[in-house]
Amino acid sequence: MSKMTGLAHMRNTYPRCCKTHAGEKIPLQEKQSQIIFSNPQKAKNRIFKIDGCVVADSVTRRCDYLLYDSNETEHFIELKGRDIKHAVSQLKTSVQKFGVEDRRKYCFIVSSRVPLAGTDIGNYKRAFKSEFKAVLQIKNDVITHSLPSPTQ
Repeated sequence: MSKMTGLAHMRNTYPRCCKTHAGEKIPLQEKQSQIIFSNPQKAKNRIFKIDGCVVADSVTRRCDYLLYDSNETEHFIELKGRDIKHAVSQLKTSVQKFGVEDRRKYCFIVSSRVPLAGTDIGNYKRAFKSEFKAVLQIKNDVITHSLPSPTQ
């Protein structure tokens, strides 16, 4: 994981790719895949558009978004069609490039269609926990995730 990342670095380096959101609900959507962050405290969160803004080339693997909550927990988001293996690769590359070591991390893959049974999903979750100390969640259509209160 890179040492030259984190919220301050991202804000300074990619200001045009950053939006601040303090709403009660923070939806991110692409085609049929959606994640909704519940933010009942209306805390200030920063969302970076990684795909197409922070990383604009067509070669580098990257996730769609990186959300920093009010505690600077990192939330890496990939909104995908069907190719879960490719989504896992995109998240891994993004965590390695933009993640801060010893920072709490969540990784999400929201797929339009993925068979949720099978050993692959469990293996991916264990690998993320072991390699990045990150919680990986993979789900079809919509994920709802509650953000913590500030300093929680």
